[in-house]
Amino acid sequence: MDSIAKFVSIEKDAAYLIGFDKKEEKLVASLLKKLDYSLEQIKL
Repeated sequence: MDSIAKFVSIEKDAAYLIGFDKKEEKLVASLLKKLDYSLEQIKL
């Protein structure tokens, strides 16, 4: 049986994108906590 990998791109998969976004949010939140920035310092 042929693999479906040649037909489906994981980078476009909805579940993959949701997981990627959540991981990115956790990284940003972690960095902000470590740097101890206030909301005023974060706003551009």
